[in-house]
Amino acid sequence: MKTKKSLLLLIACMLYQFSYGQFIKEVKAGLSYATVRFDDARLQSATSERTGYFAGIAAQQELNQKWFSRQELSYAVKGHKQHFSSSGPALVSYHYLTLPLLVGYKPLSKLRIYLGPELALAGPVMYSSDGQKSNLHHLEKLNVLDIGADAGLMYQLLPRAEVDIRYSHGLRKVRNVRFNNSSGLFQETKADGRHRALQLAVNYTLRKK
Repeated sequence: MKTKKSLLLLIACMLYQFSYGQFIKEVKAGLSYATVRFDDARLQSATSERTGYFAGIAAQQELNQKWFSRQELSYAVKGHKQHFSSSGPALVSYHYLTLPLLVGYKPLSKLRIYLGPELALAGPVMYSSDGQKSNLHHLEKLNVLDIGADAGLMYQLLPRAEVDIRYSHGLRKVRNVRFNNSSGLFQETKADGRHRALQLAVNYTLRKK
């Protein structure tokens, strides 16, 4: 609970900073090529990538001519396809409020590279198969807070627009999976699954500091 409150406080600070701070302010949106990497071989063999999406805001501070800090707040849908049904793959959609905290370097005037942690607060996690939907957030008691590491680059295409390519590597297991024995009876529940995503976004500058 303390972790969740701390993240909500960080989000509130981000919104205040975006509203009143003297920073470069941007909006962003894009698509991701996402999956979840499982330790369990059976789950992993039945898992494949899916298209995700995200949109949000960013506040960037130029520390000097080469270095900058950047904070983002986005609504993101991550997840994977799951191939257990003979009628076709199920779509698993993790809805998150994400908060990347990034530090970057400008090797060229139009090119920026960056890295940093990403905190994410989980919302609904929907399992869709054969026209039916269920919320795994309640069924599996998923972790409310996800933690990952981001790295990427931004290239300025126009005075107010840039393309942003990023890899996001989940560090925390996000699902509590139920496992059955060979007789089909419940055996144990254990955490598994870490997010992986390759993201492509367009960033648009609203205001320079």
